[in-house]
Amino acid sequence: MDGLRTWGIVVAAGKGTRFGNNKLAAPLGGRTVLYWSTGVVAGSPAVEGVVLVVAPGRENEDAAPVVRLWPRVARVVLGGEQRTDSVWAGLQALRDVEPDLVVIHDGARPLASDALLQRVLAGAAATGACVPALTVRDTVKSVDGGGQVHATLPRESLRLIQTPQAFRWQVLWQAYEHARQHGLSYPDDASVVEAFGMPVAVVEGEEQNIKITFPGDLALAEFYLGNAGAGTDLQRVGAGWDIHRMVAGRPLVLGGVTLSYPLGLWGHSDADVLLHAIIDAMLGAAGLGDIGSWFPDTDPAYQSIASTVLLSRTADLLKANGWQVTAVDATVVLEAPRLRPYAQEITKNIAQILHLPPTAVNVKAKTAEGLGPVGRQEGIAAFAVVMLRKAPH
Repeated sequence: MDGLRTWGIVVAAGKGTRFGNNKLAAPLGGRTVLYWSTGVVAGSPAVEGVVLVVAPGRENEDAAPVVRLWPRVARVVLGGEQRTDSVWAGLQALRDVEPDLVVIHDGARPLASDALLQRVLAGAAATGACVPALTVRDTVKSVDGGGQVHATLPRESLRLIQTPQAFRWQVLWQAYEHARQHGLSYPDDASVVEAFGMPVAVVEGEEQNIKITFPGDLALAEFYLGNAGAGTDLQRVGAGWDIHRMVAGRPLVLGGVTLSYPLGLWGHSDADVLLHAIIDAMLGAAGLGDIGSWFPDTDPAYQSIASTVLLSRTADLLKANGWQVTAVDATVVLEAPRLRPYAQEITKNIAQILHLPPTAVNVKAKTAEGLGPVGRQEGIAAFAVVMLRKAPH
């Protein structure tokens, strides 16, 4: 949410006894169940960082591959015997951060959309605690230990609760402290908050947001992903490159920041070579052509236009096609001036335009060691790699 620091906790320390083996490592859409579940949180532009909670002894099998593929997973901790113990371990790992909002997601729910995560975050920001839920369609009966119906429950007031669940930090921390002090354990985080006497808001959940519990659930998950493998198109990577020659009488603009230097870059727009490379990488990853096809240098509308505007329009274009940027890594190649004094402002600019936390944007500077036109200070080049994510549905 705008202005609120948000961190996530992915709880992946369960034993999975009903599945028969480690369900989190089970293959799904060309990856693992835990890869997709972690991506629900780590792939969201609303989340700054993620704590992954895994079972002792499964650090290599479960955590290591996920950390490599989702850079926003900043911390890995070991869980406990009960879910309440595992979430408490995740909260302990965030004591030095104390974000405004915490979103908690089950490692066995790989198909929740970013739209759902955004709904629960908005609810938590407004009320303190929010969970997604589905209405109950079938008649529900309470059955005793002997297999006899004990009562028929009014389904109008019943809901099936899912994750991700989101909370204000102080609300969740105080509720868990109370539970720990009294040795209490609960099936989900909303129950901990309820027992502490705090209200919990409910938003509409998603039918596809199933929890992998039995082996047969994988087939349903594959169906939702796009029938055994088509769902691998939930994430893409694009690469971009650009170069502009240096001239006198033009400002030097990189990443939307004007640098103090006697030479600038020649181009139809403001010639921001860094943003042009990022735009090309975004368009390439989404299969939408290149910067020239959308913003041609023959169109007077783009004469001297700020490339920050072009970057924003490209982000809107990707959004219209169901894509969102989750990470940017870029390199500027130049002999002079030094980029370091401007790097933080450049990173902040890009992150704000793409609605990313600054930790999801990385900008580096390299020299050409005096080689070629860049080495002779005749031009500046830039390379960029971006990662896109598409909601499973």
